[in-house]
Amino acid sequence: MARPATTRRRFPWWALILVLLAAFIVYLALPRPLPVATAPVTMGVLQLSLSSTGVVEGTISDVSGRLTAPITAFFVEEGDAVMAGERLARLDDTDLRAEVARLQAAVDAAERRVAAMRASAA
Repeated sequence: MARPATTRRRFPWWALILVLLAAFIVYLALPRPLPVATAPVTMGVLQLSLSSTGVVEGTISDVSGRLTAPITAFFVEEGDAVMAGERLARLDDTDLRAEVARLQAAVDAAERRVAAMRASAA
């Protein structure tokens, strides 16, 4: 007896290979995580420094005093940096001391006159 002819379907291997190839391409196209370097955290002082070259332009200021007198001593040199209130020079105070003595004598005389008036009024 002869066997009836059966048609057998063959598995489509080419479709499996195509699916695996597509999956491999997708795997290669996915982004990779970037490597990250870490360090332990420490507490301390951060020291920064900056160096540069350039030209510094200053301002020239006229300095004048309330008094006119000869200068007897300088405490700074030309080009020195100074701060507000810093002593720059010493003035000759001979004339000022004489004026103070003259005015003090006038005050003393006025006080004596006031004392004499009070004594005569009493």
